[in-house]
Amino acid sequence: MVAASRLYCRITFLQELPMAITHHFIQDADDVFALMTSADALTQRCQDLGEKNIQCSVEENGRKTLVNLSRTVKRDLPKVLAAMFSAENTIRMKEQWETIGSTYMGSYSAEVVGQPVALSAKFKLKPSADGGCDYTIDYQCKASIPLVGKKVEEFIISQTAGGLGQEINWLKKKLG
Repeated sequence: MVAASRLYCRITFLQELPMAITHHFIQDADDVFALMTSADALTQRCQDLGEKNIQCSVEENGRKTLVNLSRTVKRDLPKVLAAMFSAENTIRMKEQWETIGSTYMGSYSAEVVGQPVALSAKFKLKPSADGGCDYTIDYQCKASIPLVGKKVEEFIISQTAGGLGQEINWLKKKLG
């Protein structure tokens, strides 16, 4: 049985809107990576988090792994945004992982379908000295909307931080 993960998460806001998050797992990087790139696990995670219309595929090719995940999410919007956007949106995400030695690294891109919003990230999952691993992800958001673009970006970054926290907690439970 795999031991439960200690939860500590460090969130750093870089300049205004980029954001960096680091999380330590007591499980090794191979176990965490296997769960993070399992189509069945990702689909179950989305269902458990209340997301709908989930489609997930994972393609492995040597040292590279491609994850495509589409799902519909519902968020409580601030008043200024609720007048312009639906609270329910489809997000299409693409993660590209590469294994380099004992480290997994890659990039992420996501689009909110029908909205001029894009989210991108770079991430790394690497072994730590205690036998566990550290997961670091650096996000950026761009909203091409006159007058309210920065407000939209701030909202998406805050939602991304909250969503990642839920995903990390889900991973902890599944890892045991």
